[in-house]
Amino acid sequence: MQPASTTAGRRALPRWWWLSLLVILLVAAALRYTGYNFSLPYVDHPDEPNHNIAGRMWIDFGTAKPIGLQGYPPGIITINYVLLRLFHDPATPPSTILWMVRLISITVSLATLVVIALTAARVSTPPGGLVAGALWGVSPLVVEFSRFATPDSYVTCFMLLSSLLALEGTRRDRDSWTTWSIVALMIAIVFKYQAVIILPLVLLLPLWRLRRANAVARRRILRNAAVNVALLGVFAFWLLLIYPTTEASLAPNWAASSDRMGLPSPDTLYQNLRVAADPLGWWNLLLALPSIVFLLASPRPNVWRLEIVWLVLSALAYWAAVSVYGVSEFRQWLPLTGFLTLLIGVGLAGWASIIQVALQRFAPATRWQSVASVVVVIAVLVPTLIPSLSASIAGAYEHTLPDTRNDLARWIDTTLAPAPYIAEIDNHKTLNGAWGGYAGTNTFRRIEGAHVNDRPLETWREMGAVYAIEAQDDYEEWDETPEGRALLEETLLLKTFTRSEAHRGPSMVVLRLSPIQHTASGQLGSIRLIGYDIDRTAVQPGESITFTLYWQADDAPDGDYAVYNHLSPLGSRDLIAQVDGSPLPDERRPTTSWTDDDETFISRPFTLIVPENAQPGDYRMITGFYRRDTGERLPTPDGEDFVLVTTITVE
Repeated sequence: MQPASTTAGRRALPRWWWLSLLVILLVAAALRYTGYNFSLPYVDHPDEPNHNIAGRMWIDFGTAKPIGLQGYPPGIITINYVLLRLFHDPATPPSTILWMVRLISITVSLATLVVIALTAARVSTPPGGLVAGALWGVSPLVVEFSRFATPDSYVTCFMLLSSLLALEGTRRDRDSWTTWSIVALMIAIVFKYQAVIILPLVLLLPLWRLRRANAVARRRILRNAAVNVALLGVFAFWLLLIYPTTEASLAPNWAASSDRMGLPSPDTLYQNLRVAADPLGWWNLLLALPSIVFLLASPRPNVWRLEIVWLVLSALAYWAAVSVYGVSEFRQWLPLTGFLTLLIGVGLAGWASIIQVALQRFAPATRWQSVASVVVVIAVLVPTLIPSLSASIAGAYEHTLPDTRNDLARWIDTTLAPAPYIAEIDNHKTLNGAWGGYAGTNTFRRIEGAHVNDRPLETWREMGAVYAIEAQDDYEEWDETPEGRALLEETLLLKTFTRSEAHRGPSMVVLRLSPIQHTASGQLGSIRLIGYDIDRTAVQPGESITFTLYWQADDAPDGDYAVYNHLSPLGSRDLIAQVDGSPLPDERRPTTSWTDDDETFISRPFTLIVPENAQPGDYRMITGFYRRDTGERLPTPDGEDFVLVTTITVE
């Protein structure tokens, strides 16, 4: 290694660098903190409720074994546990504290930006550090994943911090820094076990100091290595023999399952590298690689060869080791994206150095050489940074929008009678307060994750399913085929939730898995009677009639209306039976909220009891609406205040 005083980028970073980093950090913070509480109370990410419920189970039962997370890395569960202990109201779903975990995750992602900028600046040049920090700060996918209350931001931050401390401790010959690098990596492992991949590199790097050390220094360096190994031994004892780490594979959807392990194919390696590199721009990575190769082969004494080799080895080790589990999604590759960001920063800084040397032949000893080299590198970055910044700004705004699934959960809870339903993955926990976040009053049990057309309707009915939540696109596709239309004719469309510029989340329809028994027509103000179900139309005196009414509304009435149902002789308003009340099963859906003219309202079940002294004959069942505060009734177009439902025969 070269002494710090003779190597570019190893002097104290100038004030302009810190001011520039502050600007980058503020931009990155604005992109991340905007919309940090996206989708809540609905919990969007599938892993967030797992860690949150596990924290709650630690409190309630002392273990997360009931959901298979007893061996899951405890870092993110611990954060949920602490916040639940301190701030959670047990009367609400555990997810009410998720916004706090997300704020911490975002802050850790910003700390990662600082670590990346410092590492690249120390390994290469100050502008190289700013380049790496800017890439990490505005990359849309990195920004997106920084908002989740998951371990990914934490493991990335502490892995890269461990790398920075190991490199600086080795370069400056600081024993304490190398020890803290081990501590940082242990914290990373607590959040995700795969961080152990770079442990041998972090442990061995400080031994590089032995090359130029005298006998006294060698003993000190070896003693420091022994301390680091002892720390790791204690940590391994706790992790493997006390904490149930060996049961980690029991976690649902465990990504590192041993039955998926295998020697990665070239295609698997390529696919995983693409997942990790795409957020940074392949052009930047391909441009940086020749510079890195040149720097490694350069005979100049001021080149950062050891540090570059170490970063390359770390990236390769992580890439190869995680690839043994096959092609993984981006969250598994966030640490690799961090290492690639560092290499891009170093590589582009290397190009600046190469350009500066080339310019010296034409204009020796002028200060414009360094300025020109920086301008060239910035010009190369602009095609990546500007679109990335624009996409991240759009994403930040999109995360401020309400989620359609919150509207769906609120609507179902306040409008429909509780009953089981089927729904695909987008709504597998929308109506589950513990997992999905919405603290509803009523209980709706999901029978199965499926589509309506996966089984015959009669089978679904036998299984107890009453409702189905389907993607709007699927519903519209079914309506375009004879088979699909036949299926839909046996169901009832209740409401459509369409994503718009004012909402995020999927577009959905809610179906009831049975049609209306009898159609009807009648207009009362803005409310239309469209049908009814009834258990009988011929009764004996003393028997009851149970029926359900279906309405649609052209617009919301001007007040809160109740419904009345009368049984009267034909041609008379004399009452022989009556039942009044709220039109819907839940009083939280007053008629003033009937604003969607495509929504179908299902009444609560009404029961009319025919008197014992009722005379045989035909009677009419009529219905109408009256305003609760004034008693005013909604009129029909011809001036009546009721519509006919059906005729009842008393035998």
